[in-house]
Amino acid sequence: MGICIVFAVVSSIMSQPLKLDASVTLDDVTFNYPSEWQLEEVAPDSNIKGKYLIKAPNAMVSITEIPSSASDTTGYQDSTVEVGQKAQLSVSGKVAYKAAVDLEHSGRKGQLLSIEMGSRKVVCIAVASESAPPSFPATIEAIIDSAHVESINEEITVTYMDGDTVVKEETVYNKGGGATVVPPTDLTKDGYVLTGWQLASES
Repeated sequence: MGICIVFAVVSSIMSQPLKLDASVTLDDVTFNYPSEWQLEEVAPDSNIKGKYLIKAPNAMVSITEIPSSASDTTGYQDSTVEVGQKAQLSVSGKVAYKAAVDLEHSGRKGQLLSIEMGSRKVVCIAVASESAPPSFPATIEAIIDSAHVESINEEITVTYMDGDTVVKEETVYNKGGGATVVPPTDLTKDGYVLTGWQLASES
């Protein structure tokens, strides 16, 4: 019984994703990946505006920027890419689609993520072979799930109001779907105690 318990714990640890301690950005879309995996930039061509490959033994991640009208598998070397049913989701407020992929020729399986970016889209195809280490499938999924849009040029002005009185205005920059603000804490008013702030839509 003791041996079975130890084996179960070890198996669980091995199936955990590798640490995603490096990142790459293509057309404002950032993906995190393990630093021990090799990053390679691919020269663009008439169909591909930009492309990165992240390589590991028995695994490959392809990140491609292509026109929105192009096929999600444009520029992919494996000519027999089978894409499963797509599920719609949101990535940092952008419309995206996720699906399982099966590369019949190479025998690798994984996931596809396609993020709409106006007239173009960023597509990530992340796959691993059956002989890959147990941590690789979880790592592939973690890389896909790490995608976020770096909207560094989007200005947001936050206005703090007490009734009709403007208490403070603060300009922040939305990056990756979020920004940090610092609400005033020293507001005083006779007969009242400041307990916090709420969005105007919630008041």
